[in-house]
Amino acid sequence: MRNHIVRKSFGLFVLYAVIIVGIFVIQFRSDSIIRKTIHSMRVTLVEAENKPGSTALKNQFQVAYNGLQFLADDNNPMEYSLNGTTKKAVLKSFEETDLSLTLLFSDGIKITFALTDESEKAPLMITGEFPEKVNLVSIPTKPLSGFSFTDRKTKQAILEGRNSTYSLVAPHLENNALVLLQNSKFARYSTYVKQAEFSIDAAAEIAGASKQEFQNSIDSLSSTIVSEFIRQRESDVAFTANLTEQTVISYAAIMGNLGRYNEALNTVPDTFIKGSKRTYLSTPFFGGLAKAAPGLQIQMENYRNMVLQAISSSSCDIFEAPFIAEYFLINEKDQAVAKILAMPASLTNNNFTVSQATGILRVYSALTLAGSESAQALSPVLEPCVKKISDSCKLDNQKIHVAENDINLPVIQAVEAGDAFIQYGIITGMQNIEKCGYLIVNSYLSDLTGLDLRTMSEIYPILVHNNTFYPHFAKIRMVDGIPVWAWTIARSINITLDENKTIYTDIDFPLGLTHYLILSGINPFIRIQIYNMDFRTDPQFEIYNSSGYVYRAAMKGLLLKSRHKSQHEIIKLYYRDTSSAPEVTGTTE
Repeated sequence: MRNHIVRKSFGLFVLYAVIIVGIFVIQFRSDSIIRKTIHSMRVTLVEAENKPGSTALKNQFQVAYNGLQFLADDNNPMEYSLNGTTKKAVLKSFEETDLSLTLLFSDGIKITFALTDESEKAPLMITGEFPEKVNLVSIPTKPLSGFSFTDRKTKQAILEGRNSTYSLVAPHLENNALVLLQNSKFARYSTYVKQAEFSIDAAAEIAGASKQEFQNSIDSLSSTIVSEFIRQRESDVAFTANLTEQTVISYAAIMGNLGRYNEALNTVPDTFIKGSKRTYLSTPFFGGLAKAAPGLQIQMENYRNMVLQAISSSSCDIFEAPFIAEYFLINEKDQAVAKILAMPASLTNNNFTVSQATGILRVYSALTLAGSESAQALSPVLEPCVKKISDSCKLDNQKIHVAENDINLPVIQAVEAGDAFIQYGIITGMQNIEKCGYLIVNSYLSDLTGLDLRTMSEIYPILVHNNTFYPHFAKIRMVDGIPVWAWTIARSINITLDENKTIYTDIDFPLGLTHYLILSGINPFIRIQIYNMDFRTDPQFEIYNSSGYVYRAAMKGLLLKSRHKSQHEIIKLYYRDTSSAPEVTGTTE
């Protein structure tokens, strides 16, 4: 009886074993694991046989590289947002090259993992490609055994192992997920290099410290400002209400530089052009000279008061003011300007803030570039200013961050510091300082996703000095001991005088385009010619399809609309009666 029971139990065991083995065999035959090694990147996929003669991938993958893995399956899927609705991505197929793997998912989503070169620790680029209806793609991500995240932020995470440290930089990082966005579809995983002490010479050797990378950053900034302006204008109902004058100016200047000047003017909302937000800053594009000119006069008076106050308080904050270098240049013969330029060197210590040091370097560079000897007054403090900015820089993973009192500076102040190094390096021939400036700027502009249109528009004039379409002060020359200068977007303005003291003003601007300028330092004249024809003043001059003017005696200002029938328009101002032509007074306002 006992033997019978044993034989029966053994038979049942054998039966169960056969069944289990059969299930395993069936599963093994239906699922085929695909393991690939693409250089040093390990890939695991699972191929499922659905029907005889046809195969498909299971919704499962793993890509592992240098301590980090990207993996997903039905229980922990890769997800994406489709028109605001979260969906699970379904893996359809894959493509590979010698250094890359591309996974193709539902709804036209492609994710590519690509090594930049064949070295053992080559950077890994994660790139998304998906249609506009997909807002974001979230890829499950976590460390391999022996590695862990030691520092995780919203856009960067540090991964450490026993002997290696890596950095993951992405548009957005969540717990156990890397997120690619519609407007930022790139992530980078690379060796992490941290330098304890900052060195200008060492920073100059980093790949990002190049003029070409800087130009790439400027090109990206410019194109993003234009595209965002147009996108928001077409889709954001609050765009006009939130639009700033600075945004309009930067947009119009970029478009003008691209040969799209009239298009820019025509795409700025009429409510802005005719509204109350405008000041003298945007008059070169849109006119309104008579209304805005007093604001410019007040601004110049404010600059003078700032100079006097700075002298009284021995404060270097004035060097941070926008356009202050231009004010110094226009008024370089003024004793107050001479005193303020000499003031930093007279201080008993050089305890400048980063912004003060930045301003001093930028003023020195601008004055030196303009050929002004007044710049030399700042020479004794240039080295302390460079040291102040350098001591505030931290090199972290091939990028520079600028901080003061252990607090990171806002992006605009940091970019100003970078520009100060660039301009100072160029003007003095100190290439490593110039390159360090490029690296500072590139560090902050390598990813524009965190910057709104307003901030980008404020950054643009800080960095771009060669776009004359951006409104600027232009010192022209001294006439009868008075500095003549303009607020303009002209390429250049030159003044010559003949033996009769007739002023010939040569304005260079593209043929067929119209702009407006305020010419200051002009004494009252008896006659004016434009297009070689006598013109009379007319308060309504801006509404005509022609050049025109009005003169403001109180500010010695010629307010001019210039519609260019030739690239170089010549405006003649007569001070003596040299012909039988009737006198034309320009002092009616």
